[in-house]
Amino acid sequence: MKFKDKIGIVTGCTTGIGLATCNELSQQGTTVYNLDISVPDSNNYSFIPCDISSYRKVKNPLIR
Repeated sequence: MKFKDKIGIVTGCTTGIGLATCNELSQQGTTVYNLDISVPDSNNYSFIPCDISSYRKVKNPLIR
C-alpha cells in the first residue's frame, strides 16, 4: 500500500473518473480531499468547493 497514510487532493471527485480515483485512494488508506465546483451527493471525502480554472478562486475559495 504505497498510498497508506498519505494525503490525496483530487479535482472533480464528485463523479466519474475523479470519484473512482478517490475510491481507490481511500481503499489504500489515503486521506482524500475533493476539490470540485459540484457539491457531492455523499460526504465520503472532505469536500472543498473550488473552481480550479481560476487561480484567484483556488487561492481563496470564498471568492465568487
